[in-house]
Amino acid sequence: MIETAQAYLQQVMNLLGNHPLLQVGAVMLVSLLIAKFVSAKVPAALTKLARRFNSPIGEQLADMTTSPLFFLIFLTGAGLSTRFLPYGDTVKFITASLFKSILIIIIAVFILRVTKLMLSLAAKNKEKFHTILPTTLPLFENIAVILIAVGAVHQIFSAWNVNMTALLASAGIVGLALGMAAKDTLSDVFSGVLILTDGPYQLGDFIEIDPETKGTVTHIGIRNTRILTRDNVSIVIPNAMIGNSKVFNRSSGPEGKFRVRIPVFLPYGTDLKKATALLNDIGKTCSKAVCETPTPKAIVTRLGESHLELLLLCWVADPIKRMSVLNAANQAIYEKFGENNIEFAHDRLDLNIVGAVKTEQDVCIKESPIGRQVVHIKDMPDLFGRSDY
Repeated sequence: MIETAQAYLQQVMNLLGNHPLLQVGAVMLVSLLIAKFVSAKVPAALTKLARRFNSPIGEQLADMTTSPLFFLIFLTGAGLSTRFLPYGDTVKFITASLFKSILIIIIAVFILRVTKLMLSLAAKNKEKFHTILPTTLPLFENIAVILIAVGAVHQIFSAWNVNMTALLASAGIVGLALGMAAKDTLSDVFSGVLILTDGPYQLGDFIEIDPETKGTVTHIGIRNTRILTRDNVSIVIPNAMIGNSKVFNRSSGPEGKFRVRIPVFLPYGTDLKKATALLNDIGKTCSKAVCETPTPKAIVTRLGESHLELLLLCWVADPIKRMSVLNAANQAIYEKFGENNIEFAHDRLDLNIVGAVKTEQDVCIKESPIGRQVVHIKDMPDLFGRSDY
């Protein structure tokens, strides 16, 4: 078939005689007609095939091939027509290289569009593609742009017969120098890539890096992550610091809820059934931010030396509501326990004195700066021979 086409083209050239410009025009005209025909028929056939197999992606690909297919055929013919130009080899080379460069750019743009389409479809299918997510999609798109652009530039230089060896060597030296100068920046960038790929937290999550650095994630970038604290302060954290730290994601549980712990200390002798019943009721009614499921529950966590330690557990959907729930629950506990004559445990010192107390001045009770009672015993010898404690 190709031999037949070449023979037919040669006959057409013979009919035109020794007229180079007419020959160039004839080749470009034939290329234009073929490009029109193929770019109309092939996408239509692909669309029918995609509809037959019920493939939406096939229809999108068919629509995307129309323009690239037309320019591919037309520019290929235009490049071949340069052989008939009545000029020197230099002009022919420049013209052919120019057509090749335009063709390479068109093909690169087409490949990039197809790649972005595939990546966007992969980002929507989280079950099969765990790495390509809506949050990491811009990263993969940027990587695709860089790789395709580098490949296109290499092909364009090859079309112009430019030796890339010296350029690559120079680029390597420059890259090494820049890498050493921007070590910290590159560390942030690589950490950002890992964060976007692994997804330890998402936009809107409440994270905690240390007691003073915690808040809602508002931005995840290549170099840094931004969080907004409860005090409405925006903190910019380098990704390298996050990559080397322990990050607590308060919003990443399977149920998307955060547990609030409210400790309560009661003295021995307290009616535990009554106290736990009150705490369970307070957990359900203290705030609208408390989730109905899991149900708030009070448990005894420890039998201390001088008191019982109880813990009221309840859940909130938004970690930011934690402080408001703590405030409401503590106020309700104080009021309800007071109404039901349930006392709270407090630090107490029981002192047993062996021997007689001579006067009231022997024992003095004073208030310390932190509110605890300090007992001073005067003029009473102890077993170790000291007279003052």
